[in-house]
Amino acid sequence: MSDFPVQPSRRDGLGTMCREHWTLYTRALRRARTKGVLPEPVPVPVEVPVRVRRARATIAATDTLAGEAYTAAVASDEVQEALATLAGHGEDAVP
Repeated sequence: MSDFPVQPSRRDGLGTMCREHWTLYTRALRRARTKGVLPEPVPVPVEVPVRVRRARATIAATDTLAGEAYTAAVASDEVQEALATLAGHGEDAVP
């Protein structure tokens, strides 16, 4: 396992190439970028579904509460559904 580089984008956290080949690959990409052969990567905007936006807003509003109001809100079905959506268990969930 120590021969494989860390790759946080994968579920197991491991790369698919051994360390030696991964290093060669990333070095070649870096050289190509510095020579202008490869453009800098541009982040692709991800459209967040309405349900996820609503869930985030519900959680943000809940986080502003204090004491018993916070406890009651967290126990509510609405907040529990929002938490499930954000955890990836609801429809249209975005990790």
